[in-house]
Amino acid sequence: MLFDRKRHQMDLKQADATLQNVFKACHIPPNTVAFDRLALRRKLNTRIYNRLLAITVLLLLCTFVLPLVVSPAASFLKGCEASEVVLISDTLSGDVLKLTLSGSGICYSEAYQETASGIIEPALSYNEKTGVISFSYYGTETNIYIPLENAPDFHLWLSPR
Repeated sequence: MLFDRKRHQMDLKQADATLQNVFKACHIPPNTVAFDRLALRRKLNTRIYNRLLAITVLLLLCTFVLPLVVSPAASFLKGCEASEVVLISDTLSGDVLKLTLSGSGICYSEAYQETASGIIEPALSYNEKTGVISFSYYGTETNIYIPLENAPDFHLWLSPR
């Protein structure tokens, strides 16, 4: 019963005359905008409102559904065995930092460092047989990334004393 509403039909001329009579009875100046234009504005506003409402519903739906669709990065690595990489030693001689690594699946040629100022440099040299990789050392905070096959990068963070 609460939502049971009757729709009354009235042509635009009769609606305009009724509106003008209401204004006249309330001692308000008559409406200067034609009633058909008012009705057209209402229809246009309703169309825009309906479209914006539909877009909002779609965006809200995407907000709730996308986390279920996009799986975390860990699920991509389930089938891969992460190789055990260990930093055996590090040596600083002058401005060159030498790291000795052990493990399998180390991509020495793709290793790089990123300084605090945003400079990205590849390794100066590397020897896959001995597991030694060399980088320039600037004495500032530095991130060293050594890619591994079928595993996340081996990440070292250097911070000056």
